[in-house]
Amino acid sequence: MTPAATLERADLAPSYAAAREIARREARHFYFAFRWLPPSRRDALCAIYAFLRRLDDLADMPGAEATTSTDRFAPCRATLDAAYGGAPSDDPIAPALGDAVARFGVPREHFEEAIRGAEMDLDRRRYGTFADLRVYCHRAASVVGRMCVQVFGHKGARALALADELGVAFQLTNILRDLREDALRGRVYIPQEDLARFGVEERELLAPSASERLRRLLAFEVARAREHFERAAPLVELVDRRSRRALAGMRAMYRALLEKIERRGYDVLAARVRLGAHEKLLVAARAWISVR
Repeated sequence: MTPAATLERADLAPSYAAAREIARREARHFYFAFRWLPPSRRDALCAIYAFLRRLDDLADMPGAEATTSTDRFAPCRATLDAAYGGAPSDDPIAPALGDAVARFGVPREHFEEAIRGAEMDLDRRRYGTFADLRVYCHRAASVVGRMCVQVFGHKGARALALADELGVAFQLTNILRDLREDALRGRVYIPQEDLARFGVEERELLAPSASERLRRLLAFEVARAREHFERAAPLVELVDRRSRRALAGMRAMYRALLEKIERRGYDVLAARVRLGAHEKLLVAARAWISVR
């Protein structure tokens, strides 16, 4: 157990409250599902999410290109030092994170891999092939899936492998949803080989609406994301029963984003694709009913 994990629960309350507030405010699609978990698991995921949210925010800060990745993410590594080794920290979420990772046995290497994924956002702006992009997806999302499954409780190596697939599905969905926003930052995650295959030029990603060529490309990418969702489907049955509805809800929220992209005719440029409150409730209810 880390020193942070030995704190009395009452001493951890402010830290967990800070993490819950970040998750409630920022995890618009996941927070619905978090609330279906037992309190200790819900709070652990909120602490993990709060750390990862800060990591993403640092990667997206204006002027990120002017700093080295080592300098940019030093605060995140300092928080991990506090969470895993008891180093002094003024980060309000560090005590909660330390308690969470000790309680559920989340390896530090997952967080270090996530930091390497954030470093790729500073150091790399294009991906030649899907195999190249998959490395990024693993670091940005599959390791997060492994963290979540560790908190959920799981049945061995197959669950971790399926968490990898679900992470790829989530990240591909993010890439499609944020296509124009990322392009404005100079980041193009869709593989260059796919752009070439469909004859799409990068300038089309900044247009007010999607060209017919881009729509065909995005239909291809949506199908790819759906394939990874289907591969990951058995994961729900491999986590602890008390966590299944939360996992099913998370998966359903992102599947619903893909379906909304389809209903828009694959035009993700005209407006950002998101689920409204009513849509989230409907998706959540269907996910709840679907799990035994």
